[in-house]
Amino acid sequence: MAASDAIGDLLAALSYGERAALRRAEANADLAPDERTRKQQEHVVARERENAALLEARAREVGRTDREGTFAPFFDAFFEDTEPRDWLEAQAWHYVGDALVGDFGDVLLPALDRVSAEVVRRALLDREEQEGYALDELTRLLEDDPRRRDGWPRTPGGSSGRASPRPAGRWWPREPSGACSAERKGRSG
Repeated sequence: MAASDAIGDLLAALSYGERAALRRAEANADLAPDERTRKQQEHVVARERENAALLEARAREVGRTDREGTFAPFFDAFFEDTEPRDWLEAQAWHYVGDALVGDFGDVLLPALDRVSAEVVRRALLDREEQEGYALDELTRLLEDDPRRRDGWPRTPGGSSGRASPRPAGRWWPREPSGACSAERKGRSG
């Protein structure tokens, strides 16, 4: 697999993942307990929509949008397994998720061409406002009702604190593809 194909695949995966994050942000707006929080969540939705459009446009430029379906089962399973039940879990999901996405983006940037790196930086790393709001909401919610802290370690993002009932085979493709599969085949045979 050529480096440009690998970058295209990565952009296709990120594009699909960002659209899934957009759907989650939209659903989280329904969990907002009041108009103030709903408006802030709608701001998050608008930002996720911009991020999805950026990533999709860049994936289209490098000609790899046809690969998004390859990554859909993994993102869909993740988002299904981490669906928040209330506003507290939704904000935990945003706070933890934004931090993880930002760290992932930091690792990716050096491997990308200049244009793709800027798109990924904008879409994945510029999340301080969202992250700060989620932390403020979590703090407020937990201070307002200390009893809610009892469930906190169990689920900082839906099902993160409990074992997944999903068989391991569902998470991984049946046949490895790309550069990693060649490396694995070289080591095993």
